[in-house]
Amino acid sequence: MIKAIVFDFFDVIRDDGFNRWLRQNDLTLSGAVLELSKRNDRGEFSGNQMFAELGALIGQTADEVEYVMEHGNE
Repeated sequence: MIKAIVFDFFDVIRDDGFNRWLRQNDLTLSGAVLELSKRNDRGEFSGNQMFAELGALIGQTADEVEYVMEHGNE
């Protein structure tokens, strides 16, 4: 009996906007970015707060971060 199906969705079936944003800004998942990612995974803040925190690291607005994560360079 199958009890669960696990698969990798982001960067396999769908482009991962977070990784795209990291690449476009020459960042890696380390340091402050890694800590923000971990806090986000734990549900410590909303998506909009995550965009604002990431943007603050490099001088972007939350809207700019969100746009790249959702749409890339369209």
